[in-house]
Amino acid sequence: MLIEVAGSLLNVAASQRVVRATGLELRLPVEVKLARLGDSLVFCADVPTWRWQTDWDRPFGELRMKIEETSLEKLQ
Repeated sequence: MLIEVAGSLLNVAASQRVVRATGLELRLPVEVKLARLGDSLVFCADVPTWRWQTDWDRPFGELRMKIEETSLEKLQ
């Protein structure tokens, strides 16, 4: 879903006379934990289950995603 949102913002044609985004940065809070699945540990991350934190709750983690437009000449 995040890739679809970013793609829709970055793929606006120049001829449409609109303000065009050339970059996008998202910072989303996540709850992170390790869970046991059989003999293995599994890394789990999800959106927070509760909107407000109390003093005894562990702090949320943060998922950061940054997408920028670039040209092929810059990559070479």
